[in-house]
Amino acid sequence: MLAGYWQAGRQLFKDDTNPASRLAGVRTLFTDMAADPGAAGCVNLRNEGLEGSVSFVYALAVLHVLSRQQCVQMLKRVHDMLLPDKQLKFLSAYTGITDLESLRQHVLLVWQEVKKNQHVYCCIQAMSFLAPKVQDHPQYKAVLAASALHKQQQQQSGGGSNTTTTPLQILDLGCCFGQDTRQLLMDGIPAGGIIASDIHDGYWQAGRQLFKDDTNPASRLAGVRTLFTDMAADPGAEGCVDLSAEGLEGSVSFVYALAVLHVLSRQQCVQMLQRVHDMLLPGVGTFFGWTVGAEVEAEWAKTPTGEAPRYLHSKASLAKLFEELGYDEVSVTEADFTREVTQSAGMQKLMADGAVPRTRLSFVARRKALQ
Repeated sequence: MLAGYWQAGRQLFKDDTNPASRLAGVRTLFTDMAADPGAAGCVNLRNEGLEGSVSFVYALAVLHVLSRQQCVQMLKRVHDMLLPDKQLKFLSAYTGITDLESLRQHVLLVWQEVKKNQHVYCCIQAMSFLAPKVQDHPQYKAVLAASALHKQQQQQSGGGSNTTTTPLQILDLGCCFGQDTRQLLMDGIPAGGIIASDIHDGYWQAGRQLFKDDTNPASRLAGVRTLFTDMAADPGAEGCVDLSAEGLEGSVSFVYALAVLHVLSRQQCVQMLQRVHDMLLPGVGTFFGWTVGAEVEAEWAKTPTGEAPRYLHSKASLAKLFEELGYDEVSVTEADFTREVTQSAGMQKLMADGAVPRTRLSFVARRKALQ
């Protein structure tokens, strides 16, 4: 709770005069873990990166100095710091590993390495990569139905290279660790029809390590195509994807983007939606997902590169943009605002003061048929 004893300890054990002290690198947090929620100075576990992320907590000769209520509050706070079993459910199912304690240690090691080497979005800070979300979107039922129909048509036509069935391609845009790609695989969608795409492969490689695909010769990911490029880049910019050269122009049945659009500037969002439009099969190709939105469209924070402000669309402005870019059957609705999209302390303050009241938007839009 207090730094005074810690500093006395540094003096006692002569760490304060030892350049090679073993304490170098040890993180300190001086706060009242038994304080009333909301009290001045009360620790915010998420802001400290401690929510659901600690393997062990020990307390020696502490609880008996607390009141009953303080003890309740401290134990609740410690509970919220520990990584719960339920967050390991999908990882356990995918890897087949049932030793949750070993999985917990594995998760924390990978997570710490990612925090050192990659940009840490709030969803990564909250370990949202442990559980897929695509199956929660209403449009996902249509994906599964289309996949089942495609398999049936292939069987009826005898399969093989002579089949006239249009290939079913599904693109995971902003795939991150690939948890949603793995949900597709777990639900029986063939790897050969899945494309995982992100701006770089850093998170994807971390996902291969997390889900142990990098050490599994029979990994389900074998056959999944990857495409690491900036789908929101200016046309003609260096490294900008050439959809025709990639065989993606007008050929993709479904594209989904979960928690992607709200990290883009207004122009980047336009460019990404245009690129997705051009990938989709005319008349049937569908783009769906969710994003943080605003009651009234507005800028809200810098993009990860700091080059431009992020832009939050409103329900009306996002629907209008889809229609202007050539989509039809557009649906943009407000959905429940979940904990996975809670922001950092700076973002929480920005939203709390009423500058940009946020909402959560779910969207579905189809590419128009060619005239």
